[in-house]
Amino acid sequence: MLTIPTVEVRWFEEGTIPAVVKNWFYQDCPGEPLGFPEQRKDLYLYLPNCEVVSFKLRQEKLELKWRKAEFGTRQFGKAKVNYWEGKLEQWFKCSYEDLTPLKIDYDYAEGLAAKSWIEVKKIRWQRSYQDVACELTQLTVSDRIWWTIGLEMEQNKTNNSDYFENIVSEIGITYRGPQLAADKSYGYPAWCKDRVK
Repeated sequence: MLTIPTVEVRWFEEGTIPAVVKNWFYQDCPGEPLGFPEQRKDLYLYLPNCEVVSFKLRQEKLELKWRKAEFGTRQFGKAKVNYWEGKLEQWFKCSYEDLTPLKIDYDYAEGLAAKSWIEVKKIRWQRSYQDVACELTQLTVSDRIWWTIGLEMEQNKTNNSDYFENIVSEIGITYRGPQLAADKSYGYPAWCKDRVK
């Protein structure tokens, strides 16, 4: 089991991804595209009133994330009017690559999705720029559609939170789309807790 510290910021919006946002991500967002759009189905353990921990079943893997620190609200790309405003957070994540020793039945967990697990279908596009991963993802859960923009960086002595802020600002300056505001900025645990019924 490998534990990885990350710095992250993310926003969620309800509805389909606006065309202007797709065009921005395809054409103007800095960085190299990472392959083709990824389609998958994730199961999140429903944890009422919890915003700091998530358990996720993803493609035969169990992933655990917990929030280590909150750095507060930041403004990214303030050189333009439509700047990003989001909550910067530090997370730790680890994953079990082989579920067999844990005796977890993935198919059985799927059957419990309506009760204990939240099934989220995803179509995800990714880019990488200066060690920062940027993703644009369409989400479908219980016939409701959302989209999210997330940026993440593995944290080390060189790539710290200040470096991350600078790179996110560089990316944010290129953005074309609806305002990404602090009240829509949170991680998947908060989204599952507050938005999924």
